Amino acid sequence: MTFGGANYFGSLLDKHFGPDIIGGEATESGKGYWLVSSNGQIYPFGNAKVFPSKLSSRRVLKHTSPTTAFTATKNNKGYWLLKANGGVSNFGNASFCGSAVHEHGFGKAVAIATDPSSTGYWIVTSSGHVFAFGTASSYGNALLPAKDPVVSLAPTPDGRGYVLLAKDGNVLNFGDANFYGSPVHTHIRRPFVGIAETPDGKGYWVSTSDGKVLNYGDARFWGSLTHVKINTASKVVAIINDMVTAPVNVNIPKGLFGYDISNFQCSSRESHRRSPRLPKSIGMAVIEAAGWLDSAYNSCIQSEVAWARANAKFHLEPYSLYIFLNAPGHSLKALALERTGPAGFCKNLRPLALQISCQAYNYGYNGTRNIFLFTKKRHVASRLWWLDIENDLLSGSTYSNFRQGNYWSKYTSLNAQVIQGALDALRQEHVTVGIYSTSIQYDDITGGYAPSGPRTPLWIAGVPWTSPPYQEPYLPKPSILTRWCNGNAYYSSPHTIELFAGGKPVLLQETPGNETSPFGLDPDFTC
Repeated sequence: MTFGGANYFGSLLDKHFGPDIIGGEATESGKGYWLVSSNGQIYPFGNAKVFPSKLSSRRVLKHTSPTTAFTATKNNKGYWLLKANGGVSNFGNASFCGSAVHEHGFGKAVAIATDPSSTGYWIVTSSGHVFAFGTASSYGNALLPAKDPVVSLAPTPDGRGYVLLAKDGNVLNFGDANFYGSPVHTHIRRPFVGIAETPDGKGYWVSTSDGKVLNYGDARFWGSLTHVKINTASKVVAIINDMVTAPVNVNIPKGLFGYDISNFQCSSRESHRRSPRLPKSIGMAVIEAAGWLDSAYNSCIQSEVAWARANAKFHLEPYSLYIFLNAPGHSLKALALERTGPAGFCKNLRPLALQISCQAYNYGYNGTRNIFLFTKKRHVASRLWWLDIENDLLSGSTYSNFRQGNYWSKYTSLNAQVIQGALDALRQEHVTVGIYSTSIQYDDITGGYAPSGPRTPLWIAGVPWTSPPYQEPYLPKPSILTRWCNGNAYYSSPHTIELFAGGKPVLLQETPGNETSPFGLDPDFTC
């Protein structure tokens, strides 16, 4: 699973093989990663490559000890494999600088890490002893008891220190590595398995075997597997840090009025031309990319984008894009989207609840990714996307029913997986993703689900209509919207906060009531 702006390039969930995955690492560019099994098999994804061993095949076979760790060279043209007995195998341009195979009494070799400042590497054992090889320097050992062994090591960005993570969550710092906290006293029962430093070395993340992620220092929380149902036989073995990508922040000037438009503003059904009755001056626009996750793509999106570019006051970001979200239905297109994806090959998963959850996530992820590619092929791009989540008239099953107006399943946990899949798909394209809804509808559809990853921008519907953009003189001035932008306004009860998804207001929609909507469109206001 990927979080924040990390890219997804594939997995082994739909493969059938015996050895367990013991770890992996991202490539320097962030455009790929390796996964490694306990028998030393390398699985490359994205731009990660497999390199030949510098040892003869006969010599490699002598290493009967299982593989426990992996690390790549700085230019990603080679890597080392670490064996439980301390042996090291080098591949590609990775130089053999030594091993801990003859060091006895220090426990199992559990981690190997490249020194960022040299051509050397460190090996750490379960007892906390750190061995430095090549030009790497040793900065100290932990020497922990057998019941709480060391499980992971992460070097600082300059290579002049490192942090060690123990099974109980204890974090120990050496050299120039700083201590920012640890979960050792938090009573978390699952064992800790991995630690990763932030790019500036001023924070780190630690993870448990069930996918819980805790952040310290300046490490931001991008999400975890806490609310994801995974096979009980599966466990997390490492946290792989993508040092390159991160969600993009978009700054839109406050106080702009604009409009949101969709395929209903095409000149006719399936037309490539927009309606000629759109306003000639706008602050900004929000344009629909698709009205359903597996269909209803906006046929006139290019024409509508051209209108926004020509008429928007904020020319640096004249429009953003939105997708109308839904739970999977019974169509053949829906079945194709949900069958396999980042959550795995769903048909093979048991129990049934896990299979359905897998399908919901894959449907949200694959459907959203296809829509993104649809816009890309038409040279339509935005750094800000919205997920439209509305209509809380839920179906009576695990599926949506478009003909009856039931866009969502009666099972809120499945709806939440669709949304999370859609969020992850867009974030991996390095765009900021927000949610359009109301507090009532969103909570009814998702059960109050707070998505993983960065705090979600909100586009709140149903706020009061004002003058302008409405022409009726007795309407309140736009200043009334300040409270909505601050997140402390309410529809009816002063004891209710109208926020949702743990998000922050960025855009407001003045949904018409008894008034006449300008141009027949819903006006929007930037916070």
